[in-house]
Amino acid sequence: MNADWWRGIEPDMWRFAGEPRGDAREDYAAVLSALLRLSGTSAMSTMQDIAAQMADEGYREPMTSELLRDRLDELVQMRLVLVFLSPTAAREELRDGNRRQEAWSLSKTGRIIVRSVRDAIIDLNRVLALPPRLIDSIQETLRQLLLHFHDEPMRLALDVAAVRSHVAQLLNAAGDYYEATRMLNQHDVTDDEVFGESRRRIMTVLRQFVQHTQAALIPLRRSLDDVRLTGYDVIAEAAAPGAGAVFADTTAWVDDAVTQLESLDAWFVQGGNIDKIIDSANFAIDALLSAIMRRYHAAHRASDLAADFRQLAYMIHAQENDSDAYAVFAAATGLWAAQHPRGISDEDDVRPAEWSEQTLGIATHVVLGRRPATVTPGPRAARQLENLALKREAEEQAALAEMARWADLSAGLVTPGIVNLDFFTGVDDEHLEILVELIEEAMDSFDPDLGYGEALTLRCRLRLAPGQPGVVHRVRAGDGFLTAPDVLIEISQIDHQPMLAGTR
Repeated sequence: MNADWWRGIEPDMWRFAGEPRGDAREDYAAVLSALLRLSGTSAMSTMQDIAAQMADEGYREPMTSELLRDRLDELVQMRLVLVFLSPTAAREELRDGNRRQEAWSLSKTGRIIVRSVRDAIIDLNRVLALPPRLIDSIQETLRQLLLHFHDEPMRLALDVAAVRSHVAQLLNAAGDYYEATRMLNQHDVTDDEVFGESRRRIMTVLRQFVQHTQAALIPLRRSLDDVRLTGYDVIAEAAAPGAGAVFADTTAWVDDAVTQLESLDAWFVQGGNIDKIIDSANFAIDALLSAIMRRYHAAHRASDLAADFRQLAYMIHAQENDSDAYAVFAAATGLWAAQHPRGISDEDDVRPAEWSEQTLGIATHVVLGRRPATVTPGPRAARQLENLALKREAEEQAALAEMARWADLSAGLVTPGIVNLDFFTGVDDEHLEILVELIEEAMDSFDPDLGYGEALTLRCRLRLAPGQPGVVHRVRAGDGFLTAPDVLIEISQIDHQPMLAGTR
């Protein structure tokens, strides 16, 4: 992988995605998506094949043959699609034979770009993920890589693909962690949804990702030292035959493999990105405590200061004269003009503005009484502050207990091997809840390169891979039925080597 990859960007590559006309842009994307799907089933696709695939994907109304042909010709000009003559294409009229024999497929550039755009759009709605046992998974991949280097070099290419996937997972996990910290500092933490989501992400990192990372760093760095001593170039060149790369592209594949191995090593060197994440845990805790204090003061003040001043300005502006405006200001702030009561003099009935020694003041009778204990304290009464340290400790204990409960329940779901959903028929509600959560997490983390998704608890690992397309299982579990597409599931102890390797 070239470090200056950005120099190779050509505007024509992305012209279909930047088309200002909405209908044309969607037409291009639909045709390219259909060709991407069809590229896995045949070398070339006719117009009938493309139209049928677009209908299967639910794209609006069917295109006319003329419009579809125009879109294909435009994509050919963009060098994203290639046109061929297919001897198997249907011919309706003899004079139209040459046109009816045409077939299309994505070019190499088109296939890569369309896949990249599709993955980018899907990743915009990606579930934020911080796998707690990601470091253990990386160590297992490195162990397999070294084992295959000595015994089965033809499988090394698959290990390099796993390394590439792990580097992407590390980037996502670090980005999600820093985003959660940033949200606490930049967003309105009085919003329960914002605060709750940010707090959940940071606590997940601190309790699982950082905690497990610290525990697994020593053996992982030992494995990386072994890989480094073996040599990145040596491993990459040994893996090249198993990648199926043709001779002309072998050098590029080896360079990319070396870059991926070096990138993974750079994450875990002393002072690398992982150490920075662990060191920033103190900053994350400070940000969380600061957000809690801001929420506390906002809740007890029961208003927003800026909103109060804005409302006061509206009220003053709405008054008809200055006297009423000053009265509103005085009522809001308590800054009343001074008043000096005086007795009525003999000369006139106007109270003078100042006291005099000859005039007696007005007598006022003051009675002091004890307030009943049942009376609700006033707004200025002292309030007992909540012990935030005890509350945080209780929440951490509850979270650890919940993680332990998940681990115990998942241990009861361990399968004898690779099974489908029918294996879990009759499972009780408590185990069903854990099973569904793990399946959802595995589906969210599904990696097309590896061919499976993975979810982890403290004791078990669930791997999930696609089953037979179009097959649906309906399993009775708990008080109802669990309906889902056919999938292959393996739940094993965390220290056992899983059998499910996915379909690449």
